[in-house]
Amino acid sequence: MELIEIKVRNGINVVSGRDLHEFLEVETRSDHWINRLIEKYDFVEGEEWRAYVQKRPHASGRDYEQTDNLLMIDTAKEISMVQNNEKGKQARRYFIEVEKGRQSQLTSIEIIHRDNFTSLQRKCEIQERKISFMERQLNDIQKFITWQKKDQEVRERVENEKHAEMKRLVELFLH
Repeated sequence: MELIEIKVRNGINVVSGRDLHEFLEVETRSDHWINRLIEKYDFVEGEEWRAYVQKRPHASGRDYEQTDNLLMIDTAKEISMVQNNEKGKQARRYFIEVEKGRQSQLTSIEIIHRDNFTSLQRKCEIQERKISFMERQLNDIQKFITWQKKDQEVRERVENEKHAEMKRLVELFLH
């Protein structure tokens, strides 16, 4: 059940100050009410609230600009609490439930990301072991090839020496 519309701006849940004003049934004009509260409770612009200008159609057919204040959930909850009436209590409880829902969503997302990270970490470790094994195999193959080349050189040298010795012996025998 959505008592007051929750909007998402830049990944952050916010509430329209005008919507909150309407829900709380405050008799003071919306802009005077919110500005008084912002000043009284030292809400920090950019951290706890942000002014938002939007174009609205007027009955005359011309658009006009209307400023609304987007309130962070904590700010809206605090404003609801200081209203000190039944509607304020309802809004405060509603925002607490919204936060709980957001926390459980975050917790679920964090668990999924942690599990995915752990799985990727295991896969990386397996790949690193495979790479290490392949590097050792490559090193062994390189050693074998080097040994084969040296062995071939020695065989050729021995063969050449045999031919040279046979040739010398033949020449000695023939002379």
